[in-house]
Amino acid sequence: MVDVTTEALKSVKKALTEFQTDIDGISARSQNSANDILGSCKDAVNSAKSDVAESETKISRLTSKLEELESKINQYCEEIDSLNNRIPKIERSINSLEIEISDLNSQLSALYSQLSNCDDEDLREQIQEQINACQNQLNRCYFEKEDFENELRNIDNKKNQLQQQLNSAKSEKASVESELSKEKNRCNKLKNKLDRLKTAFSRVESDMSAYVSATKHFETASSDSTQSNLSSVDLCISSIEDYLSVSL
Repeated sequence: MVDVTTEALKSVKKALTEFQTDIDGISARSQNSANDILGSCKDAVNSAKSDVAESETKISRLTSKLEELESKINQYCEEIDSLNNRIPKIERSINSLEIEISDLNSQLSALYSQLSNCDDEDLREQIQEQINACQNQLNRCYFEKEDFENELRNIDNKKNQLQQQLNSAKSEKASVESELSKEKNRCNKLKNKLDRLKTAFSRVESDMSAYVSATKHFETASSDSTQSNLSSVDLCISSIEDYLSVSL
């Protein structure tokens, strides 16, 4: 009967020793697990931060592009307005020259008529001088009129070119505005995701700290209790062995 009791106590001691082995380092293992979990959470938070930063950079780039396009559009509109304001002045100058040309042609016609009906050599010379002067003035008017007409054609070509550039800039602006709006919405969603991850990380960090603290407390308490129980079992076994030796 005593031998059975001794064997039972030895089995209890073995179980307690195995339990002691199992709980040794449990707090360290829980700390490592907690660190791994927190590391994964931090990686998720950092990845979300990177996504937000990337989106904000894109928004900044698109905003700058939009401002650049708006500046170009204003510039094109101002140039077109300036050309449109120039056109009536040129047309008035052409009309004025056409009137002057008509008058000069009338004068030339009259002078040539006088010249054909004049027999006086001195008077013919004077009329010819007037004809020459009138012809020079007429040539000047034709040249000026041609210059103004060329300017009108150039303005028309320039307006067409500017209008094409303006239409292209407006089209690109609409595209950039659409992309910017989408990116702002995406950025808001990424920021909301980041806020949720930060909140979750804070909660996990607190829970992991509590978990590690609990395992440390459990390890210490269990170790002390197991050690006390082992000492009690050893004492019982020693007493039984002492008893047996005396009985023998």
